[in-house]
Amino acid sequence: MTALAADVLNIKPVMHFSTGKLDIYQKCRGMKKSRKVMIDAMKHELETNFREEYAAGKVYLMAASSSTDEVTEEWVNQIKESFPGMEVMCDKLSFGLSCHIGPDGLGIGCTCKPV
Repeated sequence: MTALAADVLNIKPVMHFSTGKLDIYQKCRGMKKSRKVMIDAMKHELETNFREEYAAGKVYLMAASSSTDEVTEEWVNQIKESFPGMEVMCDKLSFGLSCHIGPDGLGIGCTCKPV
């Protein structure tokens, strides 16, 4: 029943994964809003948890997708526009994760560049 209501209302959960723990970060109405929430969450991560590495230019962004090539390209371009000058890598979401979340899943993450 919950899934049906979420589908009818176009609710998109934004998940947060940190150190082996996956939680719902926020529920949004529509992909446009969920993309904005993911971008804002990443900005917060860079300003807090990755502050020193970000300031030193040691962080790069990673986009992930289980959507079409066109949607994936739009997502990567949106990330690049939101974080000018930062390197952005992109890959498909894993088969196991894609099976659970379904089509059109998008993600953003960051990591420090190896020394």
